Amino acid sequence: MNGAAPSVREIVKARARAAGMSLNEVERRARWSTGTLSRILRANMTLASLERIAAVLGCPAWELLRDAAEDGHKAPQP
Repeated sequence: MNGAAPSVREIVKARARAAGMSLNEVERRARWSTGTLSRILRANMTLASLERIAAVLGCPAWELLRDAAEDGHKAPQP
């Protein structure tokens, strides 16, 4: 992460790992078709999709945004 704040994508990936889930599992639990989560995390993030991801990960959406905004934040490790 080279000292920069992590992206929402990195935070989601780290939270999924910490919860023992792959991104495919997050996608399945969110009831999205294959590839949807990847597209969302790459370029199509909406508040609704962020809230859906957060619900699967068991945290509020604001925590994902906060963690991505904090300089030097270390994402949760498994």
